[in-house]
Formats: sequence, structure tokens, C-alpha cells
Amino acid sequence: MENRRVGLKLLQCNDEMCQYELKPDGDIGWAAQSTNSVRLTWDSPPKTALIIKKPNSPESSAAMVNVANFLNDRLKITMLVEPAVKAEFPTMPFLVSLVDTEGPAAAA
Repeated sequence: MENRRVGLKLLQCNDEMCQYELKPDGDIGWAAQSTNSVRLTWDSPPKTALIIKKPNSPESSAAMVNVANFLNDRLKITMLVEPAVKAEFPTMPFLVSLVDTEGPAAAA
């Protein structure tokens, strides 16, 4: 799987002004908690997302099905999950285990 990072823009606003901060390599970091309003926008839509699911939770499992189907069907996003999550949802071949090295094709 290609490890290419997408640039993004941060819009930071306080009571007096707003300013954009461009992050072409996608790296963001804060030294302290901000009291400003902050909005994050990607230069292009994300293609891959890491999905973390709470273990041993039927509510989380039900939500996972809805989220995964939406991301796959509507947004065409590759989803990386922990091996236990991949095993819990064998009917969702589009989920990619973090230990898979070949990407989505290996999950099929």
C-alpha cells in the first residue's frame, strides 16, 4: 500500500481574526491546548481510513457495519482495521487487516 500523504489546510480563528495555515505534508501538531476555533480541510478527499472498534460491544459492532458499508459504498475509502475486527466481519472483504501487506486485494 502506497504511503503518500495528502496536504491539508487548518483554519484557525479567535475573537479577532482568522488565518489559514497550510500543511503540504499533512503533518499537524499542537504544543498546547488551543482556545481558538480550528477547522481542518484536506486538499483532496481521503482514500484510506483507520477504523478502531470497541471490542466486545454489540452496539459498536452494529455501528461498525453501518460505517464500513457507508465508507465503502458511497465514498470508496479503503478501511484499515485490527486483525480481530477483520475476523469479526468475514462478510466484509473490503476491510483490510493491519497485518495485510498486499492491500485490499489480499482481503478478497
